[in-house]
Amino acid sequence: MTVDRDDPRLGSTVHGKYEITSLVGRGGMGAVYRATHRELGEPVAIKFLHPMFASTAELRERFRREAVALARLRHRCIVSLLDYGEDAGEHYMVLELVSGRPLSDVLGDGPLSLPFVTAVFDQLLEVLEVAHEADIVHRDIKPSNVMIVGADHVKLLDFGLVQLPIASLEKLTDVGVVHGTPDYMAPEQCEGKETTPATDIYSVGVMLYECLAGKTPFDGRGAAQLMAAHLFLEPPSMESRGAQAELPRALEDLVHRALSKLPDARPRAGAFRRELAAIFRGTDPRSLAEGAARERARGAALSRSERAVTGVTAADGAPRADGATTPASSRVHIRITDAGRATELQTALAVA
Repeated sequence: MTVDRDDPRLGSTVHGKYEITSLVGRGGMGAVYRATHRELGEPVAIKFLHPMFASTAELRERFRREAVALARLRHRCIVSLLDYGEDAGEHYMVLELVSGRPLSDVLGDGPLSLPFVTAVFDQLLEVLEVAHEADIVHRDIKPSNVMIVGADHVKLLDFGLVQLPIASLEKLTDVGVVHGTPDYMAPEQCEGKETTPATDIYSVGVMLYECLAGKTPFDGRGAAQLMAAHLFLEPPSMESRGAQAELPRALEDLVHRALSKLPDARPRAGAFRRELAAIFRGTDPRSLAEGAARERARGAALSRSERAVTGVTAADGAPRADGATTPASSRVHIRITDAGRATELQTALAVA
């Protein structure tokens, strides 16, 4: 909570009903305040669109589109929309006030337990399944937009970049424009192409990788290098990025499928959720680690031809049966048809 006694909104009333008491925080598009319903005494959050953006029709529509998405998606893991409107020229939405910590802060505390990770991603994938069934794509899934309430309850925040069904309202001119947070953006998002539910799944895959390994799959000095990595590089094994414990091969495979360059190859939210639950169901972390270690030892002992037959591969950077090492992230996928854009992104990647 932030106190700024020079803020003209503090102490004011919105639409005659909500008395603003304090500033919660500011973002790129506006600010969020804590307020109290004057008649009911209930605390709420009020999100205002910045006046500078309110003068632009497309940004006003984007703000309204966020409210439309929240109104349609009633779910325990989504912050509830309570009201929406305009007062004294200011565009606002009234939201459920949530007290918790963003997952980005929780990640800063150190390694996460497997039960916690399982609980968080089960809820996140559940709510995305509901959204995707309604043809709603979030487009900005990242740890700072996942609030942890209590021990492990999830609230998905910030539908400011949401994509709604075309039939529901006039489509904004998004094709060819890049939206999102580079660390978590899908390849098609990096190219400014049309986004789909699979775009959210890729972002979930990056987040799950980060929660298990302690860092995201790719490093980069700036947005261009990060987007180039999403476009051209295969993610290294989580173990090579610092995973704290041996992970089940099935989990590694699931995360890598979610991070496929091809949207159609990624699992849907419901299938992703079920597979993740099946991997951990009834299995304690110690036995998971022991089983994963046995799988890796077996893979390392197989000859190259045996691995080809069984589908077992050596970990990136790990010694192979022939004495060589498997290079981490050596394969490159180029999906840009514009040669100029491809060259620009390859150059950015080369200096990473």
